[in-house]
Amino acid sequence: MKFLHLHHYPALLCGIILVGATTLTPAEKLKQPIQAAEVSTATQPRPAKVNLIAFVDGKSQTIRQTALKIEPTAAQNVVIAQVPKLDGYTSYINQKIGTTLKFIVQANGELQQLERLEYRKTVTDDQAVTKDAQITVSKDGAAFELIIPSVTALPGGPSVFVAAPQLDGYSTSLDATGLELRLLPDLTWELITPNVTYTRQPVTSDASLTVQVDGQARQVTLLHLTAIPGGPAITVPAPTLEGYTSDKTTWQLKLSADGQWFAEDTLSYSKDPVIQQPAETTESAEQKDKNVNNQRVASLPETAAKPVLTQTAAKLISKQKPTRSGLTAKLTQSADPAQILQTPSRQNTISTKTKPVQKQTVVNPKTAPKNDADETALFTKVAGICAALIGIVSLGIYKFH
Repeated sequence: MKFLHLHHYPALLCGIILVGATTLTPAEKLKQPIQAAEVSTATQPRPAKVNLIAFVDGKSQTIRQTALKIEPTAAQNVVIAQVPKLDGYTSYINQKIGTTLKFIVQANGELQQLERLEYRKTVTDDQAVTKDAQITVSKDGAAFELIIPSVTALPGGPSVFVAAPQLDGYSTSLDATGLELRLLPDLTWELITPNVTYTRQPVTSDASLTVQVDGQARQVTLLHLTAIPGGPAITVPAPTLEGYTSDKTTWQLKLSADGQWFAEDTLSYSKDPVIQQPAETTESAEQKDKNVNNQRVASLPETAAKPVLTQTAAKLISKQKPTRSGLTAKLTQSADPAQILQTPSRQNTISTKTKPVQKQTVVNPKTAPKNDADETALFTKVAGICAALIGIVSLGIYKFH
């Protein structure tokens, strides 16, 4: 294996440095086309395809992918190019006869058109006259004198078509049709196109305005409002302030010609009234229970206060045979067993005023459910009364004999 001599090392090192210098990072690769475009435009003309916006006979058109030769200028990132020729037409740059158009080189390497390109029909008659056309149009609703420079036409001849001039901050609907002009024999211009109107372009911005809150001035900001500077007023909803009510639901605002927002009327706010909640009344537990009991008692059905004689007692009384002396009848008349049994005692009297609600309900024996304990007690009482009656009757019979 042969080793390199020492005098070969400087050349090797220079080669390595050159290789490293030509290696680009990803970020530098993205910038490479822009740098190459800047270098090429600064050194020699190069072909480029751009989309040209041109007015032909006053009408706006887009000429796509037009091949132009780009040449550098003294201004940074600004280049010029020769406009394409159109048979039978003369090219105008910003309303003046010209053949070169300026472009700006954007960051992505594309070209943006900086000037207005227009093509007008070429008038070849020797009697044609070139002069400025002075016409009257409507601007912001008022008459405005507009001058179009360097218009060529034949006095008393056919009409010519030109692009509608541009006014800073204004727009017109004539870009699609252009203006039709006629040069009269007295060399005055006649505007054939009717209703030529210029209006300001809408502007969107935030509005800082003053409102009255409880008699005090306060600033409010409304975001992203759109209006025409110097144009008509716009209507917006009244801003919402928590705890306050405005005297209007909408607000009329205007944008001045210099871009300042102002209100046509004053918007006032007043504090919302405080709604008083009714105080809750306290009631004792005893009073609540009393009211509940009164409601329950009022809902009870009216029933007979007298207890009904049971069938068993009736049968026992009916079995007693009458005697000769009619003592049984007298006893029956003087002391009717049913009356005796039906007379309420202090213990079995039903009172809806003193006893609890659950003991006050009087039910019909025919429909009430049977209670064995109550029925047994009633039977025992009736049997005792019957036995007493039998003993009295027997004693009377005994004395009679």
